[in-house]
Amino acid sequence: MQVTVACHQCLRPKRPLSPCPACHAAALAEPEMQAWRLSLHARHLARIKALPRAVAPPARDPRPPSPMSVTVTLDFELEIDAATAVLPFVPYDAEPLDPALDFDWNDEPRRSA
Repeated sequence: MQVTVACHQCLRPKRPLSPCPACHAAALAEPEMQAWRLSLHARHLARIKALPRAVAPPARDPRPPSPMSVTVTLDFELEIDAATAVLPFVPYDAEPLDPALDFDWNDEPRRSA
């Protein structure tokens, strides 16, 4: 959609800030921009004030989530010397984690800027 304004000489519709295609009159910046803004606002006032419509979410796959497995293949050989200790991989669920450390040192509260 293109909002047009009336030419100041021949009153035919034209694009703002461009010469009139009918009579080739030069554009007048301020009156044309003001007319364009008023016309645009009048056309879209109902859209501007309308309440937004809720859009239905896209359909989702109904299957339940299942665990995934990942295989990582390295395309290079790891160089391990005798001094390097290789730690075994420990699964996340193998043993319970320690409780988180408490970092509350009873400092004075910071001032907000």
